[in-house]
Amino acid sequence: MAGNEIIDLAGTNLTLEERIIKYVSAGPKDSDLEEIYTDAADRNGLVNRSRISALLSAVFDHASEDQSEVETKSNELDYFAEIQRSFSHDS
Repeated sequence: MAGNEIIDLAGTNLTLEERIIKYVSAGPKDSDLEEIYTDAADRNGLVNRSRISALLSAVFDHASEDQSEVETKSNELDYFAEIQRSFSHDS
């Protein structure tokens, strides 16, 4: 998520907590998946993985937004981005 999605209606940056809530609440709900996944455990697992992925995205986007020109932060964010991609690929 990028662009206008990281700026609230007042035009200010979201706090990390606000961003996490926004990203997690945008994910699928159990009721959204009932027709596709008949097994409640499968739906629960999918929703939980989606929440974890949303949490990782929110933290990464927040850290990326706050990133300065300092090279050490860039290396840490690159490593975090790699973890996030790996998790998203595995889920």
